[in-house]
Amino acid sequence: MNGLRLVALPVVALLSATACSAANTSPAESATATAIAVNCPEVDPRILTAVEGGAERPMCINGLWTFVVPGVDRPANPRRSELFVVADGRPVVGREGQTLHHQLEITPNLGVAGADDRHWHIAWQLHGPTNGQWKPPPVALRIRNGQLALTGGAGWPGQNWTTANHEWLRPLTSIRDGQTYRVTVDVHLSSDPAKGWVSGSVDGREVVNQWHPISRTAFRSGTLYPGQATVASRIGLYRGSQGAPPPETTQVITQRIIEARSN
Repeated sequence: MNGLRLVALPVVALLSATACSAANTSPAESATATAIAVNCPEVDPRILTAVEGGAERPMCINGLWTFVVPGVDRPANPRRSELFVVADGRPVVGREGQTLHHQLEITPNLGVAGADDRHWHIAWQLHGPTNGQWKPPPVALRIRNGQLALTGGAGWPGQNWTTANHEWLRPLTSIRDGQTYRVTVDVHLSSDPAKGWVSGSVDGREVVNQWHPISRTAFRSGTLYPGQATVASRIGLYRGSQGAPPPETTQVITQRIIEARSN
């Protein structure tokens, strides 16, 4: 991840969230990762964000976290504008046996790519090292093909990227640009498929209730990978393309964190 760096700077203005951290850095591992408050006007003197591939740094505008990824004319590559979620002054981090609860308001403006199956967009994810290696998130909220869905599992050994044999997907709702969705996600963390589960609701309507993830090839993955000690919560816009050029227009997601905690 060339060009990524960890920086902790005083906040001089809410419109300039700090540049930052290597995309593969965890608050649980970094002494400088004391980051943001749940509500973006309540900014701590240190901010930890993950910015990559020419994306804009996260900004707090009118009480909403705003994540901007400009269009590019070079070959497709992942780009991200993300920040680590903090509640009560501490990063929201989970371990085996804990349950993480999040409620977010998400407003996408992704253009035609948001409705295209060849482009994926991560609005929230749990991320942490697995035996010292960084893999795809065990659980994430993804926008792809016009749907907002819970997904994960792609970091298991033996994952085939053509068949997505270990990747699981649970759609929550169809999604449109400019519309705000209140999304609640609960995740019980476990690498044991019999114990790990996810729940999700959209605008107060329950869609998934303590579902144990299973892929389309019947692979059961749990909600952590074996050897994954901790995961940290991130929000933002992390996007990439498969089998298509990247979007030529700027993409934006705004988010408001209503609740974030670990039990």
